[in-house]
Amino acid sequence: MRLFFTRLFVSERKQIAMIADEKSPARISHRIFATRSLRNVGNGMNEKSLEVLKQYDFEVNRVLRGRGGMILNTDRGVKLFLECVKSDKYYERENDITRRVADSGFLWVDTYVQNSSGEILTPDEDGRRFYVKDWYEGKECNVRDLKDLCRAVQTLAQLHLVLLEVAGEFSGTTEEQNEKDVKAKALSGIEAGGETQLRLMYTRHMKELKLTGNYLKNKKKKSEFEQLAYKNIGGFFSEAEKAVQLLAGPQFQERLSYAKKTGELCHGSYNYHNIIFSNGNTAVTNFDKYKNECQISDLYQFMRKILEKYDWDIQTAYKMMEEYDKIIVTAPLQYLPSYFDATEQEKALFAKIDYERYDVTAITCKKGTYYPDMSGYLFDNMVPERLGHLMVFYHRWKDEPNQVLTTYVLRNYKGKELKTYEEAKKMAWDDMKLCGIDIDKCVYERKWYYFPHVFEKDYADGWYEKVESMQGQLNTYYAGEIMSFGDMEETVQYSKDLVARFF
Repeated sequence: MRLFFTRLFVSERKQIAMIADEKSPARISHRIFATRSLRNVGNGMNEKSLEVLKQYDFEVNRVLRGRGGMILNTDRGVKLFLECVKSDKYYERENDITRRVADSGFLWVDTYVQNSSGEILTPDEDGRRFYVKDWYEGKECNVRDLKDLCRAVQTLAQLHLVLLEVAGEFSGTTEEQNEKDVKAKALSGIEAGGETQLRLMYTRHMKELKLTGNYLKNKKKKSEFEQLAYKNIGGFFSEAEKAVQLLAGPQFQERLSYAKKTGELCHGSYNYHNIIFSNGNTAVTNFDKYKNECQISDLYQFMRKILEKYDWDIQTAYKMMEEYDKIIVTAPLQYLPSYFDATEQEKALFAKIDYERYDVTAITCKKGTYYPDMSGYLFDNMVPERLGHLMVFYHRWKDEPNQVLTTYVLRNYKGKELKTYEEAKKMAWDDMKLCGIDIDKCVYERKWYYFPHVFEKDYADGWYEKVESMQGQLNTYYAGEIMSFGDMEETVQYSKDLVARFF
């Protein structure tokens, strides 16, 4: 879907410029901390409210106003202290999503801090409820700095990958949220009455463009602006027609259905106020409006707000889309067509990848029998004629006498018949006995596809040169074992070099 959504946005651009109705000045904040008095801090918070913090396992060193509450410098990092103004379920819902996002590897989110009772909401003596979140000292994304914008879009792409991992667990929204998201639904394509609100909105605006064009056509005396508008409105209308056609097409409808079926998640309120650059990291905050819908809506909403401030500069739009759409593929490339919209060239080249088939077992030895104190390499078995025999048994730790031993057997070789799993296992264990090792039991076994490679003819035909020439096409990059060698050091070094070359 990477190409479809790019086309969709471009076809909308000029129309959006004509119908944009959300004009807000740029608001750039470089400071998290303010220096005003604590009296009457948002929502009636004051010094008395701080008594609640005694129920948390941290020490407060400094308290300042900010973000609608109090920002706390503590011995456990920066925190944000706020009073509850919504239902308990509202905060519980956000806590669930931020916790799962953090657990899945995206650590820089404003997760809730539990009090001494293990709760995220803490009442005071008057019955008011408060909460504490992890926070970050830094600056908001600067909408006038293209580097900041690109960094924000890169972060969004990373966040979306994590949200895909937790998809399905948080589909749907509360009734409270549904009521507050009516406008957002109109922009994101939520289905209503058999059609999408997005299509209905664009159809309505297209009709408005037509009426405006007819009005200008029939006006005899036109101002300079009206003359320019009439001259260009036909192009705007043509772009609007293309956008409506795409929204009505089966591809868009299928994409919406897929998002609903899989529980695809987006942030729901990804804007520069919710992006904080802190100590070389990018924090994403305020997940309370997350939704089960197409993730591309996050990018659309972010770019729409930004481009309003850039006079709808198409080059700025292209730059942000490019940053979002960059993909580094490190998974086995021969399987890429099964999970990716691979091109014909990708399919043809990656179908040529082969690999070695190893069987790996972890075994224990019978008590009282010989137990090796180091690894063993059977070089006489590392020839085609000894296919299926034990090649290596691995002794990992020098100071652990009762550890498992790991055995390695190769089951395939070019020009040789593939050994079955059972016969390879028997030969390996017989070889262990010849080494004087009496096996007790197998505690783990795995079929291991190792050392991806191409054959001599494909190598000579320039397979690697062809793949390298594809690096960066469609903003896609290839790394991993096939692009270097089967050891950790070589693979990491290639990946570092890839980033240095292209990023």
